[in-house]
Amino acid sequence: MDFTFRCNFLKCRAVLDDCAIVTTCSHIFCLQCAENQGLANATLDRRICPACDTRLNNPDDVVKSVLNPSEDYKTSILSGLSPTVIMECAGRALQFYTYQTTQEIIYQEHISKALSDKYHGLNQQLDQLVFEANSEIKKLQSKLEGIQPHPPSPLVHSLTNETAVTADQQALTKRNQELVDAFREKSKSHSFIQQMYNKLKSEVLESNVATAASENVDKVLEAGGHENPFANALGSRSLASRTGHSTTKLRDERIAEGSKPRRRVSGLFANEGQRVPLANPSGPSCNSTRGLGLGSCECARHIS
Repeated sequence: MDFTFRCNFLKCRAVLDDCAIVTTCSHIFCLQCAENQGLANATLDRRICPACDTRLNNPDDVVKSVLNPSEDYKTSILSGLSPTVIMECAGRALQFYTYQTTQEIIYQEHISKALSDKYHGLNQQLDQLVFEANSEIKKLQSKLEGIQPHPPSPLVHSLTNETAVTADQQALTKRNQELVDAFREKSKSHSFIQQMYNKLKSEVLESNVATAASENVDKVLEAGGHENPFANALGSRSLASRTGHSTTKLRDERIAEGSKPRRRVSGLFANEGQRVPLANPSGPSCNSTRGLGLGSCECARHIS
């Protein structure tokens, strides 16, 4: 499943589907948050990133990006540029994607840790409540077993004793029912929290498996690059560009076979803040994940 961008403003975290505001400091925001935080309408000397407080004084430091560009736009956006410029654009776009996926994993790990701590606290409270309930039940049972029939006595004394025993039994029965109801409620809460914990744990394990698989793919691609004449001819290019291009092609091949592509959670982290602005800010941006995927972009096929 492809990674879905979310608004980097922590109080929003909205899913971004169509349009978004992208900055050169590798952050992305929804249109509403960009307008509310003064990012879209502020002057050049007063624009500040709401996520990292970086000053964005250049005209192209903040651009509007269309996350679902048309096929014609994908074909023509990088046409006419040299291979060096095209690979540089693709490398910076992959760095942006890697940064966003890494930050999302860190965010989810913090949520998982907070929920785990809360789960352990509630589990301890539940154990304590169960222990107290069992103790109370045993105490009441012992008290009921200790009640013995009274010997024959005058009528008034007999009526008084029967009334006291009946009232005591009713009070004990009511208290016992209250404890049973409280125990049921705590059991339901415990089951719900256990399900949430197992779900979060499964998501974290899947992310770790995807990370390990991505690192193995990078090593295989690196080893295969030494025997590739085209890679030797372009020895001056960065390892980050070759790895991003090969990984994207591998992902497209798996999509064609009907399998689910794996997310990249590790990769190129160098120059995370760099980005080439678009020539046309109002049009679709090739900095989006799908616009710059070398496996699906027409300009990437011209290169390969």
